[in-house]
Amino acid sequence: MTGGTVEVQEPNYAALECGGGTATIEGGTIKYNNAGNTNYNTAAIKITTNTATLTLGKEDGNVSITNPEIIGSRYGINNEGNGTFNFYDGIIKGKTAINGNLSAKEKGYEVITTEENEIETAILGNLPVAKIGEKEYYTFQEAFDACPSDGTETTVEVLRNCTTDMANIIEENKNIVLDIQSYKILSGIENLFTNNGKFKIVDSIGNGRIISAKGTILKNEETGNFAINNITMQMTGSSAIDETIENKGMLEVTGGVIISDGLKNKCINNIEQGTVKITGGTVSAYTYAIYNTSSNKVEIEGGTVQATYYYEGYSAIYNNTENGVVEIKGGLVTNQGKAIENKKGTIKVTGGEIRTTQGDTRYSECGIYNNGKVIIEDGKVAALYRGSGIQNEGGTIEITGGTVSAPEWYNSIINRGTLEISGGTIKSSEKGIYNNSTLKMTGGTVEVQEPNYAALECGGGTATIEGGTIKYNNAGNTNYNTAAIKITTNTATLTLGKEDGNVSTTNPEIIGSTYGISNEGNGQFNFYDGIVKGILAAISGNITRVEDKYTLVGGTEDNYQTTTLGFLATDTMTACVNGTYYSTLQEAINSCIDNKETYIILVNGATVSENITISSNKIIKIDLKGYTISGNSGINIENKGKFTIIDSSDTKSGQFNIQVTGSGTFTKE
Repeated sequence: MTGGTVEVQEPNYAALECGGGTATIEGGTIKYNNAGNTNYNTAAIKITTNTATLTLGKEDGNVSITNPEIIGSRYGINNEGNGTFNFYDGIIKGKTAINGNLSAKEKGYEVITTEENEIETAILGNLPVAKIGEKEYYTFQEAFDACPSDGTETTVEVLRNCTTDMANIIEENKNIVLDIQSYKILSGIENLFTNNGKFKIVDSIGNGRIISAKGTILKNEETGNFAINNITMQMTGSSAIDETIENKGMLEVTGGVIISDGLKNKCINNIEQGTVKITGGTVSAYTYAIYNTSSNKVEIEGGTVQATYYYEGYSAIYNNTENGVVEIKGGLVTNQGKAIENKKGTIKVTGGEIRTTQGDTRYSECGIYNNGKVIIEDGKVAALYRGSGIQNEGGTIEITGGTVSAPEWYNSIINRGTLEISGGTIKSSEKGIYNNSTLKMTGGTVEVQEPNYAALECGGGTATIEGGTIKYNNAGNTNYNTAAIKITTNTATLTLGKEDGNVSTTNPEIIGSTYGISNEGNGQFNFYDGIVKGILAAISGNITRVEDKYTLVGGTEDNYQTTTLGFLATDTMTACVNGTYYSTLQEAINSCIDNKETYIILVNGATVSENITISSNKIIKIDLKGYTISGNSGINIENKGKFTIIDSSDTKSGQFNIQVTGSGTFTKE
């Protein structure tokens, strides 16, 4: 095309689409008339495949800055297919003049962009790009070479928007501050900057950008010390497979934004002996914001580290190093899928927040997915919309503080490895911890709110609870088979306390609703310490072992039935119900399950000093076993249920000397 006009009106289409072959535009105008419409991916020219070639002008050493004329809306030229785009003449206009890769331009010239009324204009020119003091330079490398080699900090100021395809190296003995000053640098090559010295990129004005569609923007070598503040550094394009920054040295992010929006790339690739410290700003990627294989440390003290692409198991931080440590001290680490995946190595959380975000929640997974080691001392780990707070697949987790949480329908922690809890809070609206491997708890709190689920489900493996509290907060709800702890398989073992001859009746504390503990799967349940509370019954199901020379002792506390361990001597006990001993007859009656015939066995004679009540939903048989029940003057049993006295002793010498009143049924056999 050497003249004429090509124009279109409607959104989301192009005046020229390059779908293959070659298009050479040496003159004329190509335009999108509805320039104010930027709601669609509109452009005057689109390159839609990597087999297409677009050339503006002639490569002849003579540059026109007026002809051909390309006028777009959102973009002037959009190289979305990563084809070949050669720019030798002309003027390009759009909200963004050029989007995507530029393959070649007139030798000795740079792309110069200006902006007016939110329209960016791109032409070719030959102007200085940087200065040191009053001395101007036509390339960044010339300016860097002019900086002293004795470590003296030197500021290089950017003078204009520019496109460059020249690699720039900062030598080991240089100390350079590159001040973007609100301009945009568009990189046409991979590895725009390679740093071996001390290098800082800042923006003293704000809104400065370094953008590349060709690959890595900065390589920070082993001797390099690189810092970034108050600028945007972005690698763009769906075909990009590299990283915005490759770090082998010391990298510090104190502000600004580092972006990698390709589908297969990394924002910060920390390798070999690299160290990363983030105190502010945002590190954002579709796939991996930080990909760590370094044997040194990654520290997050502030700012945001995020990934936004939820398919294929990507994570905001991916840690895959035997000796390296990623420590979260502050800030936010977030992703729709895994916020952190710890393939191997150590994740240490001492502050901040790690969580999944709301998005396409079909793919939300967990705050931390662990195959290595995780230490949580403080901070928050959470799945906010779907998924678990932590999913431990064969790794080790130590929790001494902080909070781990999950939304409805999901577990706070799924444990298929080793989980040790000595402090902190594990909470969920419905499901707390699911364990089928090894769990040891010596302190802290595990709690849930909603019905029909458990704060701890023992689905296999061993769970040893030596301290802390496991509770179901909505204690008034007994419409479901709720329990603080459920044993759901016969391959699971639950142990409360230690078998050491010393019995605590307060720690650990298990507080349920319908039941405190439900051994519905008929697993192994060992009871050596603690107190178990439930509304209908403290414990439902089989108990395998108790502390030697001790027995179950029942009682009541507020609206709860309680079970603890008491010394086997029964001279202080009055009655026994299903193996649990009670010191008063009223406590034994209260422990009987509603609407189910229950036997109360007398183990000592009882003189009743306070009136006793049997409610209407109780069906009770008291076996005197040769003992006597008597009452002080004026004391009686008010029976509203079904009440029977028997004596199964050989001598039949038991006596029942107390008045029974009330509307219920009373029988003495």
